[in-house]
Amino acid sequence: MELHNISNAKGFTVIELLIVLAIATLISSIGLIYGYDTFTRSSVRSQEDTLGRLLQTARARAISNVNQSPHGVHIDPDKYVLFSGLTYDPLDPENEPFPRNSSVIISTDPSGMNNFVFAQLSGDASPTGTIVLNASGQNYNIVINSEGGIDW
Repeated sequence: MELHNISNAKGFTVIELLIVLAIATLISSIGLIYGYDTFTRSSVRSQEDTLGRLLQTARARAISNVNQSPHGVHIDPDKYVLFSGLTYDPLDPENEPFPRNSSVIISTDPSGMNNFVFAQLSGDASPTGTIVLNASGQNYNIVINSEGGIDW
């Protein structure tokens, strides 16, 4: 009977497998962190685009004199609402709600503004200021000036 020498056997040692596993774990962790950062940035950017376009829509409707009234955008914790009139009425059946990502924190400067109204025909904005969208340190700004200009 012929015996084979184990030291000449081909294969991987436990140490080699552990090293490869450690390297794969490290690379996966780096990818996960980078992927989460990219997702967060994309989420904030998407909310910025949505809110910016809704503000532009409200201004365009006010300038076009739709319903012969001013138009605006109301910011709730879970949605944006397009509305017509000088003030936001949550019971108005003509309100148009749009869902928003509640993980993106929205603040305004000056603080406390959650209704942005554009005057009919002129499109002038009231109030004016900056809307700041933030998630995990990613900040994006939407600036509204007195003439209704929206910059994001």
